[in-house]
Amino acid sequence: MGAEAAALQALASVVEAMDSLGIRYRLTGSVASSTHGRPRATNDVDLVADIRQEHVQPLCARLRPAFYAEDELLVEAVRTQSCCNFIHLASIYKIDVFVRKDTAYDRAAFERFTTKPLEDRPDARQFPICTIEDTILNKLRWHEAGGCVSTSQWSDILGMIALRFDTLDVAYLRTWATDLGLSTLLDRALQEAANQR
Repeated sequence: MGAEAAALQALASVVEAMDSLGIRYRLTGSVASSTHGRPRATNDVDLVADIRQEHVQPLCARLRPAFYAEDELLVEAVRTQSCCNFIHLASIYKIDVFVRKDTAYDRAAFERFTTKPLEDRPDARQFPICTIEDTILNKLRWHEAGGCVSTSQWSDILGMIALRFDTLDVAYLRTWATDLGLSTLLDRALQEAANQR
């Protein structure tokens, strides 16, 4: 099995377990930015999910033994609204699960999504994916949190803006960038992406 097929199989196993428990999720991170902008290889998949404490034990039980999935790590991620990961043992592929934060922005963003396949074939599974605007905002958050040094994050942001410049909801971006303290970074990204066109 190729790396891409193994990654999709690992992702499918996680989202099927979530579906069975009624856990809502969205693809985010570099997989989302690749669907909206310029594709690039990545070693993991990021999901944002509305996971609660009552989901922890049954979700981890469904994923084992195919995955490294520890209840204690997910309990802590839910408690702190942070991240934990599930590792597919056969492929060592990693699914990073970000517990949806209970903020005005994160609640609003979670309700905005698009549905797309990750494979180019007619019967490919459709996945809920964060919108391009929210993928940009989240990438800006991660870029800032990392000290604004990640060239791959910045490249993802510019790629999305440059390719979809004419259809972006810039008003939405500016409203939430102000709320999140990201206005200066967003302005820089918009200007650099405009210069690339």
